Amino acid sequence: MGIYIVFQDRKAALNRTFFMMNLSFAIYAIGSAFLLVAPDKDSCDLWIKILAIGAFSFPSIGLHFFLIFSERKKLLKKLWVYILIYLPFFVLLIFELTSNFYAKDYVFTNYGWLVITRNDSVIFWLYNLYYTLYLSVGILTAFFWLRKADSVKKKKQGNLIIIFGLFSLLLSSLLYTISLFNHNIPNFATITVVLWVPGFLYAIVKYKMMLITPSMAANQILETIKESVIIVDKKGGIIITNKETNTLLGYTNDELKGKPLGTLFPYDENFTNENIQNLFAKCPIQNMETNFVSKNNESIPVIFSASEFRDSNGFLLGYIAATRDIINLKEAEKRLSHLAHHDSLTNLPNRLLFVDRFNQEVAKAKRYKTNIAVVMIDLDHFKEVNDNYGHDFGDLLLIEVSNRLKTSIRQCDSIARFGGDEFVILLSNLKDINEFEPTANRIIDNVSKPFLIDSKEFHITISMGVSVYPINGTNLDILLKYADMAMYSVKECGRNNYELFTPVTDLMDKKL
Repeated sequence: MGIYIVFQDRKAALNRTFFMMNLSFAIYAIGSAFLLVAPDKDSCDLWIKILAIGAFSFPSIGLHFFLIFSERKKLLKKLWVYILIYLPFFVLLIFELTSNFYAKDYVFTNYGWLVITRNDSVIFWLYNLYYTLYLSVGILTAFFWLRKADSVKKKKQGNLIIIFGLFSLLLSSLLYTISLFNHNIPNFATITVVLWVPGFLYAIVKYKMMLITPSMAANQILETIKESVIIVDKKGGIIITNKETNTLLGYTNDELKGKPLGTLFPYDENFTNENIQNLFAKCPIQNMETNFVSKNNESIPVIFSASEFRDSNGFLLGYIAATRDIINLKEAEKRLSHLAHHDSLTNLPNRLLFVDRFNQEVAKAKRYKTNIAVVMIDLDHFKEVNDNYGHDFGDLLLIEVSNRLKTSIRQCDSIARFGGDEFVILLSNLKDINEFEPTANRIIDNVSKPFLIDSKEFHITISMGVSVYPINGTNLDILLKYADMAMYSVKECGRNNYELFTPVTDLMDKKL
């Protein structure tokens, strides 16, 4: 039975310990059987030492099994606990191998060889105390844990094992005590341990004890899912993560095990210790957008979903959280947003983004009582450039002009391309109406320098019209109209210059 269970899941600590418990009992039983039919007393001594390995280790392994079964995880992480569990086994085994404290003599009867024990040995009685105490502590630990256990299945499994275990322990203790004081009666205590087997067997067959374990479920189910999956307990503590989660975040499963789920979402208030229960109370949760934070502190946008995890009796065990990495989706959204707000040729903001920035600057201007200059720029004779050199040459020229315009303005200013050879600049935080002039002069100087395009040196000039908020108006369309009128006034007067819109400009435009 132990071999069958351990092959169901070799990684599960409970399964491995159950196998070792079966193995220790098997060594004890085989040693006892060969002792009965040994040819002489020397052979009896050999078999008593062999069966001692099983007899002395059984209580330690049994206690270890019950500690795992009752989920004493924090306790089992401490080294001193393992020393306390297994030290008596090794001490007693050394005493037996070196001094033979258990058997005083052997008597051959109709049942075979019977052991006359050393009832006058302190070590002998310490062994009996160790045997009774360790198995009793193990059974009682499981009993008190089961009283508080939430899982109905766990309770049914544990009750079977405890009932059969107590019956086996009491009966074996009774038969063992009788054999100590009546050497004509064989020690049948070994056989009574077999009475424990039906309890384990029924728990395995009926309630799938040790057949379906967390590690097996993780390996066979979770690892097949190509999304991040995290199983958490009812309080939001991480139980297990799949490979996809570990790859995405850079953690190992052991590093995350036992930590609050909120560790992975430090900037989302929904996942704090105070709010996590309120979040899970909304289960099922579908497609909630949030951000993982990886081991190297990288923020990873994800879609978060969660559902309750219940046993076959409907009792809540925890939650299954699934997250889908949406980095590529977010990057695509950013690209689309950029394309929607920027000119595809020059990568400058387009009219839509320019309007938004204008509204932001207006709010600042109202707060701080400052002015804003709207500068309309048009390349002189650009149509002739396209006609004579081709549109590809014209596009390269527009890119170079946009680069020079960007280097001519302040960091707080904005520039946009409205289409064709038309650019608009927003000069903010102007305390005086003429404060735009240094920037306007710098733009003319920079653009008037020769361009090198397709190995050709090329010269071009620009015309600029300027309107000022709030002096010339508070509406962007009006300000653009006035700046455009001032720009065409510059073109009529010889180009390669700038002009501030005034009522005179408006009057001249009407005459024209």
